[in-house]
Amino acid sequence: MRPTIKGLAMGMLLLGASVPALARYSHYDQGRYLLGQGKVDDAIQELRQSAAIDPKDPAVHQVLGQALERQGDKAQAIQEWQKAMDLSSEDAQSYSAGPDGKPRPQAWIQDAMEARRTARTSLLAALQAQAEDALAAQRYEDAAAAYRQATAVDPSQPALWRGLGASLRRAQHIDAALEAYDHAASLDPADAGTQRARGYIEFQRNDIPKAVDAFAKYTQLKPTDAVGFNNLGAALALATRYDEAKQSFQHALDLDPGLTTAKNGLGASLYYSGDFARARQAWSAVLEAQPENANAKEDIRTLTQMGY
Repeated sequence: MRPTIKGLAMGMLLLGASVPALARYSHYDQGRYLLGQGKVDDAIQELRQSAAIDPKDPAVHQVLGQALERQGDKAQAIQEWQKAMDLSSEDAQSYSAGPDGKPRPQAWIQDAMEARRTARTSLLAALQAQAEDALAAQRYEDAAAAYRQATAVDPSQPALWRGLGASLRRAQHIDAALEAYDHAASLDPADAGTQRARGYIEFQRNDIPKAVDAFAKYTQLKPTDAVGFNNLGAALALATRYDEAKQSFQHALDLDPGLTTAKNGLGASLYYSGDFARARQAWSAVLEAQPENANAKEDIRTLTQMGY
C-alpha cells in the first residue's frame, strides 16, 4: 500500500519529486477518503483530477471505477476498470516512467499490480451482470459483446465461454456460438450442459454425426436424463442408425414412461426398421396420452393402409 499523504510528501520532496506528482497523490488520497465517507460525487471529482494529472495510473482508474459503480454508472465503471487492466501488468519491469519523467516508485508499482487484480475481479463481475441483464432483456448482441469482453479479460473460465455461446446462438450466429461452446468444452469436458448445447447447434447446422457425438457425451455425463436419451435417439434416427435409435428411445422411456416424444421417436425408428406391428403399438401409446396428436393419427392411418 502507498504511504499516507504527509509521509509520502516528505519522502518525495527529499527525492526531488515534482509538485504535479504530489498533487496527483493528494487528489487520489482525498478521493479515496471521500469515497469511504460515502461522498461519492466529491470522490469522483477528486479522482478525475488525479487521473488528469497521471492518466496512466491503474490504481486511480480502479478506485474511480468503484466510485462510478456506487454512483450507478455501471458502463463508465466498466470503462475505468478496463483502463486499469490495460495500463497495468503482472510484470513489475514493464511500467514506464511517471508524468515527471522519473521511474515509478516501487510502492506505486505494487499498488498498480494490486489495482490490476482488484479491477479484474470487479470488471468480470460487472461484465457478467451486464451480459445476464442483456440476455433477460433479449438484447442478445449486447450480451454477446459483454461476454466477449469478459473472455478477453479471463479466457480460462468455461462459464464465460458458455455464456458467450448462448448469447451468440440466440443472436443466430450459429458458427460463432459453436466455436464458443467448443472452447468451453476444451476447458471443462465434464460439463454436460455444454455438450447438450453443442448437440442442439449441430442439429441446427444439420451436421448429424456431430450432433450424435455431442448428445452421446451428454448422456454419459447425465445418465438419468430421459430428454437427453430422447435427443440422442432423434439424432441417431436421422443418421439412419435405427437399431441404436430404438435403444436410446426405449432407455428414455425407461427413465420417463410418460415422455411422449420418446414414444413417437420409438415408433418412427421401429417403422423404418420394418417392425410395423411394434411401431403401431408405440404410436397408439402416443394417442393414449395425446388423443389429438395429428402426426400419430397419420402414422397409424398409414400402417392401417399397409395392413398393420
